[in-house]
Amino acid sequence: MTNAANLSFQLYSARAEPSLDAKLKVLADVGYGQAEPYRGLYEDVDGLRQGLKRYGLRAATGHFGFGEIRDDPARTIDIAKVLGMDVAVVSALPVPEREKDLAGWRATARELKGCAEMFEGAGLRLAWHNHAFEFARLEDGSMPLDHLLGGAPSVLWQVDIGWLYRAKQDPAVWFSKFGDRVFSIHLKDIAPAGACLDEDGWADLGHGVIDWQALWPAIERLHPAVFTVEHDKPSDYRRFARRSAEAFLRMTGGH
Repeated sequence: MTNAANLSFQLYSARAEPSLDAKLKVLADVGYGQAEPYRGLYEDVDGLRQGLKRYGLRAATGHFGFGEIRDDPARTIDIAKVLGMDVAVVSALPVPEREKDLAGWRATARELKGCAEMFEGAGLRLAWHNHAFEFARLEDGSMPLDHLLGGAPSVLWQVDIGWLYRAKQDPAVWFSKFGDRVFSIHLKDIAPAGACLDEDGWADLGHGVIDWQALWPAIERLHPAVFTVEHDKPSDYRRFARRSAEAFLRMTGGH
């Protein structure tokens, strides 16, 4: 068992389990201190709140679509407050909005900045969760993430390590740019080439090709408040939860 108050589990990784109670019990039994909800769980916010409380889990962060945050900020803020979140995380842009020119990304950054200011007025912070599309080269040589975080200076960053590697980016470069904005880290691993094809090429934490031992000192220097494990398509979320918690303990010198 683990006992890590700052170790979280992105509940999207357990979406194949229809019972909220069952998956929260698994996390509590393994020893997670937190769980990170996503938009599919917000239809019954009070039920989610009670379930988290029942199993001694905290939701310091939660994922929301940018459309939800932009178009109905009051509801997003209410959900975040009911669940006791510190940070609402923009999980992704709608697919049609992911291909833009420089002017388009600057406009999105202005929208993001306005949303962040509204959330701060309500006592909450806003963060951006990266995928790979934020690292497409723009016409001036910059990348979308340069503008999303550079143009919205109060927005925090939830670093997804797996997507950084899928985008063939050097974490050190981005940590030097925006490391002071990192609130949480998504610990996501990549399977060796040709392996885990039924799981879209992702791997349980510590069982893939990312050299976590080499990367870990740089991650620790960021002092993230929350470490969240995520797998976009695990064939067995119980196995993923257990093995990832064990790997996290090895990384942090736990027992």
